Amino acid sequence: MNKLEVIFVDTNSISLDALLASSFLSDSDIASLARFKVEEVKKEKACSLIFKNRFVGDYHINEFGKPISDNCFFNISH
Repeated sequence: MNKLEVIFVDTNSISLDALLASSFLSDSDIASLARFKVEEVKKEKACSLIFKNRFVGDYHINEFGKPISDNCFFNISH
């Protein structure tokens, strides 16, 4: 049987500094967040990166710019 899991993150309840301190973000992940000017967008992108690094593992970006994994199907909505 397939497992369905929904994870909801209220980005209003967590600080950007706390997200940036995550062990699931690499230095290059953190550097990539610098291009976003709005803090809320940075939080959303940081949560997305943390999720992919923590739960998905290996993934690549397809021809449409979407992350895809051979291990599982996942969808991230902001």
